[in-house]
Amino acid sequence: MCDANKTDQAGNNWKITVPFNQELQAESKDLLETYVSPVIDYVSPLQHFWEENKIYKDLGRIIFIVDKQSILKVQYNELIAVIDRLKTNPDLVVAFQGRIDIAISGYDGDIREL
Repeated sequence: MCDANKTDQAGNNWKITVPFNQELQAESKDLLETYVSPVIDYVSPLQHFWEENKIYKDLGRIIFIVDKQSILKVQYNELIAVIDRLKTNPDLVVAFQGRIDIAISGYDGDIREL
């Protein structure tokens, strides 16, 4: 039987010594799982995140086109989402400093200044 009092800290994790005379069997799995959190795959999402960073870095410049309807509805979610995404990585912040353009469409005949 697994006793939580027999665990030791191992960095940010924990460990337990299983004596050689005790064998782990398929039936042991359920009991052991009561002491550990579910396995979460962090690598796959990180690899996707890193691939996106590479795509952004390869772009060199980003041009956003905001249409008149978005301005009238005050909906800039996509623009904000991309900027927030770029802000997560200091390398991307530096890479895109001065390389993001925002164009407004639908006001070509309007003489007012933005």
